[in-house]
Amino acid sequence: MGFPKGVLSSPCPIKPGEHRGVVTEFKKGSVPNNKMPVGSVTIRIHKGDKPRAWIKVAEPNVWIPRAVHVWMQHGGTIPKGFVVHHDNGDTTDDSITNLKLTTRGAHRLMHHADIEVARLSSMRILPEKVLPCSKCGSLHKRKYASNPQLCPECRKDAARENKRRYKQRIRAAYRQ
Repeated sequence: MGFPKGVLSSPCPIKPGEHRGVVTEFKKGSVPNNKMPVGSVTIRIHKGDKPRAWIKVAEPNVWIPRAVHVWMQHGGTIPKGFVVHHDNGDTTDDSITNLKLTTRGAHRLMHHADIEVARLSSMRILPEKVLPCSKCGSLHKRKYASNPQLCPECRKDAARENKRRYKQRIRAAYRQ
């Protein structure tokens, strides 16, 4: 059974439409302190990518990469399937002499090694390396980033030891 119509579930001292904190309320027409004018430039890093400059081109909050803006300012259009590439690899150097237009496929091939490293590091898989174990000194191949200093046998021993200590702590807690 619920509350009768028109009765609030809990008594609330503020009535609908009533304003208590008029001083702290956002007023219509006021401009926030962090609002940036058209033409402002910011440097952003998106999902582990290199830093890139973005420029505000219109209101409200229309931002595009500065490299694209520079390319279009110099009379270039960007057809569908093409991207603006930084020739020297510095993504913050947006001079027109450093920019060139390439297809998405060609651009991907140019950056294939960088893309593959980023993909592998996000999966925590690294290229295989032969390293000495920090406990027993034997050489082992390391592929995953977790516990790279121990060989598989020493890693199993360490896990068994951690499990044994955990059980001892539990038993000690129940004895008290």
